[in-house]
Amino acid sequence: PVSVLYWGSLPPSDMAKNTAKANARSNAQRLQQFWLITLACNLVHIATIWLWAGFPPSLWQLCGVGFWASQQVTAMKMLSSRGAPSYDAEGRIDDCADLSDPNQLGFATYAQDILWLCWALQVLSNAVSGYFSVLYVIVPVYAIYNAWTKLIGPMLAQRAQMQQMAAAGGAGAAGAGGAQAPPGAVPQAPGQPQTREQRRKAERDAKKQARKS
Repeated sequence: PVSVLYWGSLPPSDMAKNTAKANARSNAQRLQQFWLITLACNLVHIATIWLWAGFPPSLWQLCGVGFWASQQVTAMKMLSSRGAPSYDAEGRIDDCADLSDPNQLGFATYAQDILWLCWALQVLSNAVSGYFSVLYVIVPVYAIYNAWTKLIGPMLAQRAQMQQMAAAGGAGAAGAGGAQAPPGAVPQAPGQPQTREQRRKAERDAKKQARKS
């Protein structure tokens, strides 16, 4: 109850800063755990190579370790950047995203998914069977799917919509231009004679009237 009263008595800005401080602490603990898991997965990988193939490892085996480790380190860097707090002019924590909340991760949520997938496949493909590495095809397929549904597809749809709007506007302008009378034509008024002779007479009268004026 005391903590509830304390938090309820704070201004919104102070509550937001306290939340940011709590997020920064939890993010540091979370990232530390992730680094330990990454280290453990790569140690298991190296130990498996040593047990089954001897030491030192071959170049191909080192490339396998680097393949998994490079992705894990890249994903960790992205998560660290996303979970880093921002500071105000006085050097106090002003804002910090919560890495445990997928809604606040943004693009880093893909890095976290790739990190977990690499952990699992690295251990399974080395400790159980190498065929588990085939499941890594999920990563490029997932990346292509997200690129199409969230980037390329909407861009193409927007471009097609703009082209349709431009075509509709051009057709409307052409129709409006076709409906206009040609230059020099006598505008038709209600009750105007329709025969050829009457139209010619009306044109001559209009020209005479124009000369007099």
